[in-house]
Amino acid sequence: MSITSLLDADRTLFFIINQFFIGPTADGILIPIRNPWLWTPLYVILGSWLHRHIGKRGLITLLFIGFVVAVADQLSSHLIKPWIERPRPCQELFGHVRLLVPCGSGFSFTSSHAANHFAFAVLVGKLMRAHWPLISRLLWIWAALICYAQVYVGVHYPLDVLFGAILGSLIARLAYALTAHHFNPVVS
Repeated sequence: MSITSLLDADRTLFFIINQFFIGPTADGILIPIRNPWLWTPLYVILGSWLHRHIGKRGLITLLFIGFVVAVADQLSSHLIKPWIERPRPCQELFGHVRLLVPCGSGFSFTSSHAANHFAFAVLVGKLMRAHWPLISRLLWIWAALICYAQVYVGVHYPLDVLFGAILGSLIARLAYALTAHHFNPVVS
């Protein structure tokens, strides 16, 4: 498959998600799901749980999670996006996109939302799997919904979120593999 045909398939899938699988219920869920303030309770619960179960090491764990998410964000935003320079669909296909949020001025590939949320989901899922076995699956669903929402609202192509999710997941897995011995109280 050539790059051109891959990008054409990506645009086609974008239009299917952005213009055909739509409705007021989906709008009511997928527009706000992208808002980080909506997820503040999740972060508060995580912080409280870590503090209650592992005390001062919980703060270190939270800082570690924040660091890993920041690395994913910076690689996506400041290394990959300027290197690839792929316009967002709302910029490239202006007038043909059902744009539900502000377009954004940066490039599209890779999605930083996807990289950040998958870095968080994979790392937290690994750290907490012993205490909350379903957490990994729930966090993956949460991150995938946010990725889907990025396409739905018109600011990213499907490949942008797919590769952002892969980037965030790989960074989280690498960070966990390199430091897992420091987090035994969380995972045991």
